[in-house]
Amino acid sequence: MSYYRRNLNWMRVLIPLILLMGAYVMHASLFEDWLIDDAGISLAYARNLANGDGLVSQPGVKPVEGFSNPLWVFMLSFIGALGFNLPSVVKLLSISLTLVSIALLFFIGRHVLRSSILASLVTGMLVVQPAFVIWSVSGLENPVYVLLILLLFIVSLQAPSKRNAMLAGCLAAAIAITRPEGILYAIVYPALHRRMVKSYLAPLLLLLSGFLAFRLIYFGDLLPNTYYMKMQGGFLSWEWLLEQIYKSYDLAGAFWGDARIIVFIVLAISVVYLVRMHAIHRNHWTVFLFVLIPLTSFYLLPADWMGEYRLASPIFPFVYLLLAMILLDVFLIRKISHRNAKLILGGILGVWLLVGAVAYYLPRSRQFSQEPTVSFWGVSADFKRFEDYAESLDLTQASVLLPDVGGPLYDSHLRVYDLAGLTDSTIARTINKNQNAFYDYVFGMVRPTFIHVHGKWTYLANLEADPRFRGDYLPINEYEDQYVKNHHDMILFSGDFVRRDVLQDPREIDLLREE
Repeated sequence: MSYYRRNLNWMRVLIPLILLMGAYVMHASLFEDWLIDDAGISLAYARNLANGDGLVSQPGVKPVEGFSNPLWVFMLSFIGALGFNLPSVVKLLSISLTLVSIALLFFIGRHVLRSSILASLVTGMLVVQPAFVIWSVSGLENPVYVLLILLLFIVSLQAPSKRNAMLAGCLAAAIAITRPEGILYAIVYPALHRRMVKSYLAPLLLLLSGFLAFRLIYFGDLLPNTYYMKMQGGFLSWEWLLEQIYKSYDLAGAFWGDARIIVFIVLAISVVYLVRMHAIHRNHWTVFLFVLIPLTSFYLLPADWMGEYRLASPIFPFVYLLLAMILLDVFLIRKISHRNAKLILGGILGVWLLVGAVAYYLPRSRQFSQEPTVSFWGVSADFKRFEDYAESLDLTQASVLLPDVGGPLYDSHLRVYDLAGLTDSTIARTINKNQNAFYDYVFGMVRPTFIHVHGKWTYLANLEADPRFRGDYLPINEYEDQYVKNHHDMILFSGDFVRRDVLQDPREIDLLREE
């Protein structure tokens, strides 16, 4: 191969890859310094572990596994141990990991689709997808989760060998330790390479059993505390089935908006055509398996309140890849030449990319950037008022019960009790399940100095149902909660409350109300 042709081949790879990475960075920059408040929980655990205080939400408290992303927490703790300020570097780390994933998807596309143009279009669709980009810079584990899954896909495509099987076992274990539902990926490699099961299972079982033993010894439970809070009954009920139907329709909207029905019909016709022509090959099944697994976990998990399909990040790369494969094969089979198929499909996907980005994807990103889901920085700043309350009352030790705890856990010296139950095992097992036990815990055991409730948590806690709430606490500010009134036709009050017995003078409540 001549020097000119070698350089031309490299340019065909480097130019689209640089453009794709640049487009991703520009897209990610729309969200500036935003981090989701829940990321603060992971940051707090990582910081405390790095500082030698243990894997705890706050120094000195009982270990409770209040996070769903152990591998991410361990990675962050390592960075924290190097002396970095975690909230300042977590976005840079996330973007770096996502850039690697973008490069991997591009090369996967070139390998599977045999075209840099089509690989660029598939990767480009991912780069402009708001639901993918938003959660890649949220401070949560999505970037490392997607990267590990793409690496497992690459290993799964390669010829089976003992080395690849062991590597796949390590990757599958890492995916499962990154997120609980990641355990579903453990079936991928054995399903594709049955003869290598023994070599695959050895590292997988060794790593997973070691992690579960650590969890049991350190936290005293085989399941994370988040499981008890998030997974609440109703599984396989009629309500659950209806919710899944809605989630399917809603998730399709993340890809194609109002055109979802038309796209479904085109895809269905294409798949039927491929089946009739006996054109379904191994790569189809492999990519389909990597679509099916995250879809399954998406449906098994409860609805996520954070918006923009946070739990669907691993779905997007493989749906775009599978769609390109199906369309490519439909156009290639007994119809037109390979070159023409590329041009036609490139045109279709190119128009789809342009229309989707301009008419649907990018406006969603702008809307989210203007009204992002609960911000770590916003909650942290808003929480400062409780520290001001404590300072005004000259309290050297004070505590607060509230539902948004990421910012407070990371920044505050107050003892934080998690009304959302993620970092509190008692609340996770009692709120909205054994309400009397919940009330006894809050009003009889922890007796927080301050309480803040709003929206959904005002309804779930329903503190006013226990006479100790109004008897032991005074409102600093309160208001009739419209969420509760609109969704549950009840009148309950949200706001900030302080325990009566910390006021040395009843008039101090007026000082707090003025702050």
